[in-house]
Amino acid sequence: MSDDASDTTHREEPEEEEPEFPEGADEFVEESRRKRHERRASGRGKGNATFASFLVWAAFVILWLFFFASGFGIFENIAVALSSFILVGGILGAIWTPSDAGPEGAGWRINISIMSGVIWLAFIILWLPFWMESYTLYQNLAVLLGSTLLLILVNSSSWVGVAPTMAVMKSRNVAGSVVFLVWIVLSIYWLWFEAGGYVWEQNFALGVLSLLIVLIVETAIFRSSIEVSPDIVSPYVPVGLLFAWLATLFVWFWFFGEPFTGYQNIAVFFASMLLYAGIGYLYAMRRRDTVEDLAWEE
Repeated sequence: MSDDASDTTHREEPEEEEPEFPEGADEFVEESRRKRHERRASGRGKGNATFASFLVWAAFVILWLFFFASGFGIFENIAVALSSFILVGGILGAIWTPSDAGPEGAGWRINISIMSGVIWLAFIILWLPFWMESYTLYQNLAVLLGSTLLLILVNSSSWVGVAPTMAVMKSRNVAGSVVFLVWIVLSIYWLWFEAGGYVWEQNFALGVLSLLIVLIVETAIFRSSIEVSPDIVSPYVPVGLLFAWLATLFVWFWFFGEPFTGYQNIAVFFASMLLYAGIGYLYAMRRRDTVEDLAWEE
């Protein structure tokens, strides 16, 4: 009995096998720790930048109120405080945007979109109380349209490289974009230099006419991309009704709109819109009934 116990005592226990880890696991763990440490450090830095930005904005507002605000009206001072706050918010948005955000690491493109948007908004807020009264209504519309066009150009030029449909841009896309750009530029020119010599009804009529021309040209450019199916309403019908409505508006506002009040002209605008919308609806219902009858006969 004692011999058995002695044998059991002196019996060598089997060595425990060390767990096997997949190859490269240590490197993966170290890389994860490093990235986590970098994120924490980056978060602390961004938090400090946020707090510092708020302090800078508060200091700017205090200095403005103490030294300069008395020379301006309430709306100008509100615009300064609000626009500066928006700019600070845009800067913080760019700071907190991850560098690898978006498709193909488009973090810098996101930053451009954020900053261009807040700069445009701050500009509009400052323009209204400071400079709007120095220009006519049409010139103010030209400024709004021109600044919006600049915003679109900045963003489209930064995102064109990653847009899925723009990576291989076809000739008709280029032509359509050029037509739209030329129309906007000519509209800005008209509003700034020529619109003051006409009544608003005539300016509206010319705007409608120019839009009609642009839509006709764009339809001709993209005609090959329009799919027509015998089972659904032809897309050319609503497009044709839109063209007819715009032509009707042009004729009314250019030849007949001036003697009427603004409210009466607005009433004509909505009445004509409802008329052509009703025609389109009746055509669509009739087309649907025809298709259902054909399907029933089959």
